[in-house]
Amino acid sequence: MKKRMILIISFVIVAATGILYYESYLNSPFMIFAHHENLDESLRERLIDCLGENKIQYEVDANGSVLIRERDQNKAVITCS
Repeated sequence: MKKRMILIISFVIVAATGILYYESYLNSPFMIFAHHENLDESLRERLIDCLGENKIQYEVDANGSVLIRERDQNKAVITCS
């Protein structure tokens, strides 16, 4: 009975840790990937196309800077630089 209880508690702890990690992964903050001062309209459009093709979530702020999730930084640098 004690072994079963230890197994159940261990499973719950591992599951909760996984869920919390996945939640933080999905909600990672946005960071500036390309500053508006370094982009003209054609470069911005090509970068947005590349990010979209590689399924990298992005936003364009009011200044025209392109922001991506921190978790996608390596992928964006490799595929869209």
